[in-house]
Amino acid sequence: MSIFLMILAGIVIVATALPALPCTRWWAQASGFPRPQLVGLGLLVLAALPITLEWGLAAAVVTGLLVLAIAIQLWRILPYTRLWRVQAQANDEAADAPKLSIMIANVQMENRDAAKVRHLIAVQAPDVVLLVEPNEWWSSQLASLETTYPHHVLRPQDNTYGMLLFSKLPLHETEVRELLNEGVPSIRTDLELTDGRRVRLYAVHPPPPMLGHAEDSVPRDAELILVAREVADSTMPTIVAGDLNDVAWSQTTRLFQRLSGLLDPRVGRGMFNSFHAGHVWMRWPLDHIFFSPAFHLRSLQRLPAIGSDHFPLAASIVFVPEDAGEHNPPAPADEEDERDAASRVTAAHRCDDDVTP
Repeated sequence: MSIFLMILAGIVIVATALPALPCTRWWAQASGFPRPQLVGLGLLVLAALPITLEWGLAAAVVTGLLVLAIAIQLWRILPYTRLWRVQAQANDEAADAPKLSIMIANVQMENRDAAKVRHLIAVQAPDVVLLVEPNEWWSSQLASLETTYPHHVLRPQDNTYGMLLFSKLPLHETEVRELLNEGVPSIRTDLELTDGRRVRLYAVHPPPPMLGHAEDSVPRDAELILVAREVADSTMPTIVAGDLNDVAWSQTTRLFQRLSGLLDPRVGRGMFNSFHAGHVWMRWPLDHIFFSPAFHLRSLQRLPAIGSDHFPLAASIVFVPEDAGEHNPPAPADEEDERDAASRVTAAHRCDDDVTP
């Protein structure tokens, strides 16, 4: 039993150390996803160690490292609990201000429960719907939405990177772009609010660092950094939404926030874990809705399952740019962040050059 506990303690310690290393391989990046689960496992092992171990130098070192690992994990996930200060302030009193509701969902390409998706959209009735992973089958099954949502961008694909964007609000200057990876589109468009003002929406779904997609996190990281830079260089109030294939507490997502200045409504409110819908014991936040300080939050919710491995996520926000200073935004990017961002984008371009015939 003591050997088994030592192995479990080693797993927690190693999984805590890997994300801090300058390693972009998928297995190193994936170890940063299950932080809540590692905290739970670490606490169980810590409680059992005094009962089973014969104390000596080795036991003391392992216990000390385990305590440190648990503390590091807690420090990373605590901002996504109610114990932390809210980052995006709420405002449900601006009655005359333009409001915007958005729903995002990874439908899972192989999923065939389109009726659940249609029903959920009908019940929620959001202003904007973003669906990722749709192929032609999904596009045909959801064609009826084009009546309720007269403004749309349809890019179904058979490689799990398709996108369908439906909007009740007019869209302007819409672009479907492949920022870094061929066959991996993203959408940039301007939404016209009910008072005529425009805000920008980025819909993103970068490749995950996992076997069968990308062997490392370089393509995902670089795409998010490029979007963050565009946001920072623009004066347009902005929303970034989609399946980022990255958890809220990762180094990359936090770098994305510092570079872009966007707010995460999860901070101070909860994790709102969107993946995996089929495993209660193994869930984390992969789907995201970030927005500029010009917006305040009205509501944020994880929606019921739709047969996919992701839960949909929905947010309602209100456009009150005059109150932008009320938030607790992320710290701005410093020189080290800029160097980190530049090196990741350079690495992505180098990888792209390596595979160019």
